Amino acid sequence: MKYETLLKEINSLGKVSFIGTTTLGYKIPLVRIGQGQPKALIVASVHAREYITTILLNNLLASYRKKIAIDYVPMLNIDGVLLATNGLSIVKDDCLKDKLLKLNGGSYDFSLWKADINGVDINVNFDADWGKGAQNITYPAPENFIGNAPESQLETKSIVKVLENNYPLVAAYHSKGEVVYWGYGDNYNHYLYAKKYADFVGYELTKSHGSVGGLKDYYALKYQGLGITIEVGEDRFSHPYPLSELDNLIKKHTGSIELLAQMGEEIGHLYGESYTTS
Repeated sequence: MKYETLLKEINSLGKVSFIGTTTLGYKIPLVRIGQGQPKALIVASVHAREYITTILLNNLLASYRKKIAIDYVPMLNIDGVLLATNGLSIVKDDCLKDKLLKLNGGSYDFSLWKADINGVDINVNFDADWGKGAQNITYPAPENFIGNAPESQLETKSIVKVLENNYPLVAAYHSKGEVVYWGYGDNYNHYLYAKKYADFVGYELTKSHGSVGGLKDYYALKYQGLGITIEVGEDRFSHPYPLSELDNLIKKHTGSIELLAQMGEEIGHLYGESYTTS
């Protein structure tokens, strides 16, 4: 996967802006699709090896009927995805190469890498019971390292700032498991909407257990809208999710973006202009 290819693909989807810069210097894009105040935020590739979520959403959004505005972050963890798909060839600094190779157990195969380029798992780096997860670790690794502080990573800081736009619905895409995780802490609002989406794609709806510090978790703590994590794809496949299954994923999720946007608009009517919990 190449960064330039990503930019070319998303330029056809809507208006592209940038919300921050990664450690390796890549600008993190946000695409606004449609006119007016966006009613949903959709985020893909939080974990490096789960880049099929970007490919899936690019395909779905290419045919999205732009009646309700949405924002889309196609690849939050750009450095990690490029490492997982291209290996150490993307890294120019020899010290960083050595560090990454050591973290990866001496293997040059980074296809199972989940973290960012610093060995921090972005989806446990948010300020939502940070460091209290069942699988959290406190040292750099291909996955599960919480970082030295909540929101220590450039990617995490960038998306937290974006959330200040007051979205009534936020959906973070991951793979795999065919599960929709909804709510967090004391915010399990909008069950009927969460169930409606899960039923539409044929996935199980459940609460997160033993998992903290994620994007959905942070959103649910800070805002009153609907926060969901969507685990696309069947568990029987290994990581990274096979691209040969892309057509099946597209078929299963066709129409789901329109549903998310519609739900976001309806939830938005409940709160007016502010969805914060404070």
